[in-house]
Amino acid sequence: MLSDKWQEKSKLPFTFISFGYIEGKLYRIEDNYIALDEFTSKKHKWSDDRIYGAFFLLDEAQFYMRTLDGIMGCSLTSLRKNHTMDYMHRQKVEVTPIHFDTIIDFAQLKYIEKEPVTCYTYVANMDNKFINKKVNNTYRNRIRCGYDEKCFINLLLKYKKIT
Repeated sequence: MLSDKWQEKSKLPFTFISFGYIEGKLYRIEDNYIALDEFTSKKHKWSDDRIYGAFFLLDEAQFYMRTLDGIMGCSLTSLRKNHTMDYMHRQKVEVTPIHFDTIIDFAQLKYIEKEPVTCYTYVANMDNKFINKKVNNTYRNRIRCGYDEKCFINLLLKYKKIT
């Protein structure tokens, strides 16, 4: 989930598609939220291993991908591979779109799941020593609810009529 701050700074032509989730864990490192996908985060399996957010269509993605990779700290477009010192890695993952009418339906997990689709997402690079240290040495950085509250509420207000 790319926060509004980064969407506005990047000036990339994002088009909102849907809310959804991926399997993984969410961590907060300083002011940034990072995701660990389900394969990287196999260390501890909990029942709350979903990361909620929104997914977007990036018009002319091949043209703008280098800019997006630069924002996210990924060198895939320039090196044609994910480097071990990258902050994030861009990967294809299964995203499950969800539909809900009210915020209470979402809070009670009464959303309707649609057919999963494959999308690009940015997940934390566990080979990066800084990220590895922050994730593995403390549990207080783990976000249990699976989403960044401020960013998610801003997305709800912007793209969905909530009641």
